[in-house]
Amino acid sequence: MKKLEQILKAGKYKSKKKVNGRWVYDYGDKKGRNKAKSEETKEKMFMELDYNAEKLLDNMRISNSKYKDINKVSVIETPMGNWRLYYDGKDTGLTAPRHKIQMATIKKYNLEK
Repeated sequence: MKKLEQILKAGKYKSKKKVNGRWVYDYGDKKGRNKAKSEETKEKMFMELDYNAEKLLDNMRISNSKYKDINKVSVIETPMGNWRLYYDGKDTGLTAPRHKIQMATIKKYNLEK
């Protein structure tokens, strides 16, 4: 037991607990996945998107998994009344029907060019 306490003091394990009669050791997050490296990444991690914006990004990610930032998305209305989607100023080749993107979402996130 002394050796275990020394290991815990050395910081190798984050914590220990007994589960079903066995000791389980929590090593913590070795890769630092949950740690934000800067304030900007913290803001991006916790940015809340409304349902329509999240659905728009999900539909865009079907064609390309790089489409993750709503601030880089822009739309242009086509003559038929649909929306042509652009990401980071480049045409994505995607067109969304008018009823899929609500005008409130476009105004909220300033998506229209």
